Amino acid sequence: MQCLRVQHKVVLTIFIFAAAAPILAQTASVHGRVLDPSGAVVPHATITLTDSAGATTTETANGDGSFSVATIAPGEYNIIASASNLEQEKPLHISLHPGPNSIRLQLRIAAIRQQTTVQEAGQGISTDAASNASALVLQGKALESLGNSPEDLSTDLQALAGPSAGPGGGTVFIDGFSGGQLPSKDAIREIRINQNPFSPEYDKLGYGRVEILTKPGADKYHGDAYYNFGDSFWNSRNPYAAEKAPFLLKEYGASVEGPLRKRASFFLTVDRAAIDNGAIINGTTLDEHSLTVVDPFTQVFKIPQRRIRVSPRLDFQLTPSDTFSMRYAFSDADIRHSGVGGFNLASTGIHNSGTDQTAQLVNTLVISPSLLNETRFQFYRADIRSVSEDSSPQLDVLNSFTGGVRRSEHHEIRLRITSFRTTRLIRGQHTRFVSGFVSAPAC
Repeated sequence: MQCLRVQHKVVLTIFIFAAAAPILAQTASVHGRVLDPSGAVVPHATITLTDSAGATTTETANGDGSFSVATIAPGEYNIIASASNLEQEKPLHISLHPGPNSIRLQLRIAAIRQQTTVQEAGQGISTDAASNASALVLQGKALESLGNSPEDLSTDLQALAGPSAGPGGGTVFIDGFSGGQLPSKDAIREIRINQNPFSPEYDKLGYGRVEILTKPGADKYHGDAYYNFGDSFWNSRNPYAAEKAPFLLKEYGASVEGPLRKRASFFLTVDRAAIDNGAIINGTTLDEHSLTVVDPFTQVFKIPQRRIRVSPRLDFQLTPSDTFSMRYAFSDADIRHSGVGGFNLASTGIHNSGTDQTAQLVNTLVISPSLLNETRFQFYRADIRSVSEDSSPQLDVLNSFTGGVRRSEHHEIRLRITSFRTTRLIRGQHTRFVSGFVSAPAC
C-alpha cells in the first residue's frame, strides 16, 4: 500500500514538470553589466526595458554593476540605463529569444545643460535714441546714493556720464544752463544722464551730458533738515606722525517749500559745511653749515574748510499755458592752509576763498500741443581769491622740505550772461528746433 502511494507521488511530480516545460520554454531572461566610459562598473544604475507595446520594466543594478531581469516575454525591446552624471548615448534595441540573454550597457558622461533667462520688467529693446545703453534717470531714493558734498556729487555724476565727444569733457546743465555751481542734493528733483545724445536740440554730440532739474515749489508746506557729524575717534594714527591727525566734520542744512498764493510757490535750501582735515608734515632738518640731515621733522596740522550755500526759487503760473520761474543761488567757500602736507611746511599755506552768484529766469509757453516756446536767461558771477599766508622767501630743499612762499595774490572775477530761446515744433515722431543762443563772457 505504501509503495502504491509513492508511485502516485512520482507520477504527479513528473506530470507537473511535463506541463510546465512548454511554459518555461516560452519565457526569456536578460542579464548583464553596466560600465562607464573607462570600462569600470557602474553600481546601482537604473535599467529600463520597454517592449513593442510600450510596457516598461525597471530594475536596479547591484553594487558590482550587474543586473538580471527574469521571466519576461520574448520579443523586441529597447533597453536603456542611466546613473548619476552618466547617460546612454541611445537606447539599445534587442530581440530577446526564449531563454537567457546576455548584454553589456556602456554609459558616457552626461552633458550638463543650463539655461538662464534674464528679464527686467518694463524694459525692452527700443530704437529710441533716449533708450541708449548709457542713458540713466535718477529720482527719489536713487539720489540718496550720490555724494552729499558738491565735490563728491560732481565726481559721481562724471563717473556715471562717462567720456564725452571731443576734448572738452562732460557738461553739466542745471535747469538748462551750463557753467553754474551744483545745487544742494535736497534741491534736486531729477538727474538725466546721456538722454538722447543725437537730439538736434544739442549743439554737439550729447554723450557725457548731465542734466540736473531742481525742485519747483509745492502747493503744501513741507520742510526737511539734516545734520551729519564725524570726528577722528575711530581713526587710526598715521605711523609717520607722533600724534593722531585731527578730523572734524559738521554738515547741516534745511529745505522748505510751499505756496505763496494761488498761482505761485517757492522752494528754499540752505546748506553749510565745516570740515577740519588733518595734514601731516614729514620733513627733515638740516645742519645750517653743512646742510646734512640732522633729525626728521614731523608736524600735524589742521586745515579748516568752510562752505555755505543758499538757493531760493520762485515759480509763477501766469496763465494755464504760461509759467515763469526765478532761481537764485549764492555760495561762499573758504579754505585755509591749502597745500600744506608732506614736505610742504606750514609756511607754504595758501588761503583760498571765493563766492559765486547765479540768477536764472525761465519762461515756458505752450502755444499748442505741437508748439512750445521756451526762453531762458542766466547771470553768473564768480569771485575767486588765492593769497599766500606767509611772506617769507621760498626755500626748497629737494626730498627734505619746502618752506615759505613767494608773495602771491590772485584775484579772478568771472562774469557770464547767457540768453537762450527755443521754439520746439512736434509733428508725429519728428521734432524740429528753432533756437537762438547768446553767451557773453566777461574778462
